[in-house]
Amino acid sequence: MSNSNSILMIDPAFDPALASRCHLLIKVGMDSFSYAIIDKTKDQVVAVFDTQECTDGVAQLSSLLQSDPNLGLAYAEKKLAYFTENTITMPTLLFDPEEVEVQTQYFNLPGSDQLHVVAERNLGVTTLLNFPEQAEQLIGSINGRILPFTAGLLALAEKDADALYLDFTVCSFAAVWVKDGQLIFQQTYEIIGLEEFNYYLLLLINQLQLKPEQTVVKLCGLVHEGDERYGCIQKYFQSIGFATSKLDQEAITDLPLYYYTSLLALDQCE
Repeated sequence: MSNSNSILMIDPAFDPALASRCHLLIKVGMDSFSYAIIDKTKDQVVAVFDTQECTDGVAQLSSLLQSDPNLGLAYAEKKLAYFTENTITMPTLLFDPEEVEVQTQYFNLPGSDQLHVVAERNLGVTTLLNFPEQAEQLIGSINGRILPFTAGLLALAEKDADALYLDFTVCSFAAVWVKDGQLIFQQTYEIIGLEEFNYYLLLLINQLQLKPEQTVVKLCGLVHEGDERYGCIQKYFQSIGFATSKLDQEAITDLPLYYYTSLLALDQCE
């Protein structure tokens, strides 16, 4: 553990010398940092690291790249989903690579000169990503595939014709709404307490014109059946379930299997 909000679960049988048969998945949120190591020969999760209430993803990633030997191993593949406000998602049919400046003028924050373009072929959308200069340098040093922050949820949602996915950390949640195989909405919200979560949930219902009695809700992350967040969702929706990964998670059985579903789902991203 690096601090009181961090946890590392690792299979004692994991051999770093065999990292070449493994994938490294990294997810940096607005208030969290996590990574997972997947042994692809067994489809098995061999390690998960997680830090909550982490407001400086750049500092956390920089520190771990220097101190955590797991991040420096020679993996077969690396994937990184990094939250940035400089994100625009559009239908691929409307994306013109010759006119990206028309879209990027709406980015909220100063960023580097590097623009990342990620196409979600199955959902028919393309996402433009831009990171602050320091974050871009760290991302480049990892030398992995760059993905939108919600890429894991999108990979899960591809399998559902009509579902609302909610992924929770301690102080935020990401929402993805897919209908008839099309991405309709995605957003990440910072939440201070239950009242604010209730506000955003009602906003989603009204903005997306959801029919709660017909809408399937899939939950993952830091939420439990019976807690106040679950109870708030239950006030409006009838069909509520937990999204879990099909990977072997024996190494992290001390925690609910849906805690890291969106992180592990990054491995499904093509």
